[in-house]
Amino acid sequence: MDATEAKQKNHGGVLTSVMAVQQRTADAVQVSKQTVVRTCAMREIGSDLKRNPYRRSKPRRTDLLENKKHTIRYLIYDMYANKEHVTLDTLLAVIKLKDLCDLGRTSLFYALKEMGFKFKMTNSRRGSCEQSHVVSMRNVFLRKYIRNLESEIPHDFFATTHKASDGKRYIIIHAGGRNGFIEGSSLIFSSTNKSFDYHDNMNAELFEKWFEESFLKKLAQPSIIVLDNASYHTRKSEKIPRASSTKEEISNWLKMKNRPFAKVTPDVWNRCVTHTEEIIKDTFNREKIIDDVRALVFTVTTGSDEESDYLSESDNDV
Repeated sequence: MDATEAKQKNHGGVLTSVMAVQQRTADAVQVSKQTVVRTCAMREIGSDLKRNPYRRSKPRRTDLLENKKHTIRYLIYDMYANKEHVTLDTLLAVIKLKDLCDLGRTSLFYALKEMGFKFKMTNSRRGSCEQSHVVSMRNVFLRKYIRNLESEIPHDFFATTHKASDGKRYIIIHAGGRNGFIEGSSLIFSSTNKSFDYHDNMNAELFEKWFEESFLKKLAQPSIIVLDNASYHTRKSEKIPRASSTKEEISNWLKMKNRPFAKVTPDVWNRCVTHTEEIIKDTFNREKIIDDVRALVFTVTTGSDEESDYLSESDNDV
């Protein structure tokens, strides 16, 4: 006699209705009912029962190289210039046609979001467009750049790239202008990890050190420096405390800003703890009262318009 039969004998009958075939089967083989339903469905469609029905989702690919992101951005601009409707499907079709990169629809959505694009409804159609602050920043840059072209001050550009190969990777940073590269301003070092995005090997400290020691000192005359929006090109000089900051970090920041703050005495802290405990107890008692309230049963009757709905708590209530 198995455990199910023993329970039925002690119960004085079957535990589950004989009409509930799937539930009784699940109880007999000690699996969930959903597993039985899924197995039956696989049998009906002729699937292989040995195949694991759970498939691991393919990870989203948002770690695109910067040149790929720029190419996708220019594709969107060209589509708008040609008065084409830009959606995920139309853009993905162009990317696959040009064999630019291997991206899925969901990965493309998150990549566009990371690049500063969003989707909006236009004439009941959903399309891709850049966020307003990104457009504003680009317009400000273009105006300044065109205005500075009229000056005699030379423009120097610099960028970061990498040598892509299956072996060891090298990161290359260099700067130059109309007269070619600035001699002695290059920085070449090997990659320390195998990340798909070479920007993981750069940080603000390394970039600032190269900028001050290897680039600025090599400039022969005052120049206008043009750089892109890489994450390590800008950083906050000081970190504003957050909710996760430690007490020491918050106090040091206040001292640096010359903001006076009073120390919490043990007496004040004990009063805060007592007040908090009272709030917790009051909330617990209120929730307990709500749990003890008997549920109200609403009975809605259907019939003539003269009949009313009845409201009763239980059959024993008067």
